[in-house]
Amino acid sequence: MKMKTLVSILEIPLILERLKGYTLTTLGQHWIVDETFIHESELPLKGHQVDEMMRLMTRFNALPILGSHDLDNSLLLIERGSVISLEALIAIQQDLITIQKILDFVSGIKPEFPLLAALWKSLVPCKPLRQKLETILTPQGTIQDHASENLLRIRRRLHAIDGQMLSLIQNLMARYQSQLTEPLFTMKNGHYVLPVSTSSKASVPG
Repeated sequence: MKMKTLVSILEIPLILERLKGYTLTTLGQHWIVDETFIHESELPLKGHQVDEMMRLMTRFNALPILGSHDLDNSLLLIERGSVISLEALIAIQQDLITIQKILDFVSGIKPEFPLLAALWKSLVPCKPLRQKLETILTPQGTIQDHASENLLRIRRRLHAIDGQMLSLIQNLMARYQSQLTEPLFTMKNGHYVLPVSTSSKASVPG
């Protein structure tokens, strides 16, 4: 029986589409919907790998995979010497963290799952790159102040200006206290705003 006929009889495309809903990563979804992801000769091995994964999931419930990303485009840009976005940099960092978590998780259980262990060997932690990214990006996905000397200098200057602006607005609140509806200020479109009463608008500049 030809493989295409077997695939049609077993409704493989429908099964793959349902499996897609159980994946936690975009790479997993791409791998599942790829019709060439498995060859007839690989069926026995894949079946045994699935058995091991089922035993692992039954025992541990889940792997420490919070998500993964399709980094092909970003890696291609890096190979060309092009600049990548902050979002792409964060995605790389998150995937490296996930890889390290998986390697830490499986380090003590490899003998029990030899077929899966062979797959885990393909995971490269890239520790120097991960550590470098940790000096650049915060856990919240923003750029560290010390990522560069210029950035540190600019942010220090902005921090000083913010302090001067806050001092100024506090002085204005004290000066026009009787003309305000309440002793507070808000931010609107990047500007400090004082709640001047309607009857006092003409006497308070700005």
